[in-house]
Amino acid sequence: APMASRSSSICPGACAPSLQSFLARVHPDDVEHMTRIARDIEHSFHNADEDTRIVLPDGEVRHVHLHIRVARDDQGRVTGLAGTVQDVTERKRAELELREARDRLRELSSHHEDVLNAERKRIAMDVHDEVGQMLTAMKLQLDLLQSQLGDAAPAQQAAEGLRGLIEDT
Repeated sequence: APMASRSSSICPGACAPSLQSFLARVHPDDVEHMTRIARDIEHSFHNADEDTRIVLPDGEVRHVHLHIRVARDDQGRVTGLAGTVQDVTERKRAELELREARDRLRELSSHHEDVLNAERKRIAMDVHDEVGQMLTAMKLQLDLLQSQLGDAAPAQQAAEGLRGLIEDT
C-alpha cells in the first residue's frame, strides 16, 4: 500500500514488498519492536494492528497504523500477508497537543488551588489578629470599668461574667 505525505511519498512499485524493504523505512527507534511483531505474526495465528513511525525518502517522519492480515496454508505456514498502512500523523499530533493541554490545565488548576489556600490562610490570620486585638481592647475597657464600679457586687459579678466570655472567645 502506498504511504503518502504532503511533501514526499513512496510510490507503489518503487520497491519489491518485503519485510526488509518495510523495515528499511521504519524509524530506527521502532525497528526492534516491528521486527518482534513480524516474528510474532510468523509464529502465531494472530493478525496485527500496530502503530509505528516511518521515515520517508526526504527524511520526514510520519506515524502510521498498520493492519496486517496473515494468510496460511493447510499446514499453518504463512503464505502471504495483506494489509493497510494508514498515515495517522495528524491524529498523533492532535493527541500530543491534547495531552500537553491537559497537563497545562492540571498545573494551572494546582496553582489556582495553591493561590486560594494562601488567600484563605491570609484571611484567617487577619481575622484572628483583628479579633484578638478587639478582645484585648475589650478586656482593657472592662478593667477600667471594674475599677470605676467600686464594690457594687452585682455589677462586679456581671463584669467577671463578661471577662469569662472574653477569655473563652
